[in-house]
Amino acid sequence: MQQMNFNLGVDTGTIGVYDQQFITENRGIYGETAERMSRKVPVEPGMYNVTLSLCGYHGNVTKTNQVVSPSGVLIFGDICYCFNSEEYDHIDRSRWSDFLKLTNYLDTDMLGGFSIGTGGDGEFTVHVTIEKV
Repeated sequence: MQQMNFNLGVDTGTIGVYDQQFITENRGIYGETAERMSRKVPVEPGMYNVTLSLCGYHGNVTKTNQVVSPSGVLIFGDICYCFNSEEYDHIDRSRWSDFLKLTNYLDTDMLGGFSIGTGGDGEFTVHVTIEKV
């Protein structure tokens, strides 16, 4: 089991954990903005129980879900930075709206990842627990 804390910036009112392959399969990239604003955690490919805990604007929030990581890389942060950032200024912005529709506006948990609501934007300290299933 791995435990860690991250300070993460938020622009969508959510913090998530997504497998890097899930992001790229849905036309996202881990570019310079995501590199600055998110955290990459290497894991062995497989299935994990991932818990995100934070103190949001409406109090403490904790969520646990299973995440499949075929890539062996989990990305923690506001997922918008992988879809809607300066790397996309010159290309089709529909990538972000397509991802929002796929995830029901980050409300539907997927095997490739999930998000937790912060209650607003800002910087949040997130406690993460990753346990291989």
